[in-house]
Amino acid sequence: MNDLPIPWHLLPGPLLLIDLETTGVRAPSDRIVELAAVRHAPGEPSRVLHTLVDHGGPVVGASRIHGINRPMLDGAPTIDTVLPMLETLSQGATMVAHNASFEHRFLSAAMHRFGGAWGLPRLCTLALARRLHPEQRRRARGHGLGKMAKLYEIPVVAAHTALGDVRMMSVLLGQMLRRFADHPHLTKWIDESTRTSSMDSIWPPAQPLARLKPRWASVPAPQRSTPTEPKTAAGSA
Repeated sequence: MNDLPIPWHLLPGPLLLIDLETTGVRAPSDRIVELAAVRHAPGEPSRVLHTLVDHGGPVVGASRIHGINRPMLDGAPTIDTVLPMLETLSQGATMVAHNASFEHRFLSAAMHRFGGAWGLPRLCTLALARRLHPEQRRRARGHGLGKMAKLYEIPVVAAHTALGDVRMMSVLLGQMLRRFADHPHLTKWIDESTRTSSMDSIWPPAQPLARLKPRWASVPAPQRSTPTEPKTAAGSA
């Protein structure tokens, strides 16, 4: 996965960028239908987990938005077989998501159903964008992922798909951090956009290895560049 360099000196360590597509917005009763997770860590190649998820029911949610229909889920793994695959990707990582409380609630509910607990700290790129760009609110443009991608001139590729959104989010985070690298309040804003966890993750028992079912064989990255670990703060994007 080729994204822009991430200024690691500004971040708490390895990142696990996650995006979910779901049947609705209520974590206790709605279900995950697509999951994408990408681990970025200094000195490591990026690792990707991406699959559709069969929750066993007929409902898929807002197909007009995420583009998933019921037949697409046939043959996809169930969430109890996918969750244990996140364990190695999660080691020492902070979860990153755009509106991270949404992913946190759904992953917590899914883990709880199978005897586990989701305990990763989380960095919300939506909360960070609101602190870095208050003018977006005043201009009624908002801080959604697509709006922020437009602001930073990041090509919007495969929007409202789990892997497409993770890739846009990865580029956006790197660009925001580099643009504001010299701002005296950046560390404070990152801290304010991060939530710690009072517990470690408890992983459900590993299931027989399931065959993943990605939505596509590959998705074009919104920008191509090789991730590196900068030695100094990067300039403005």
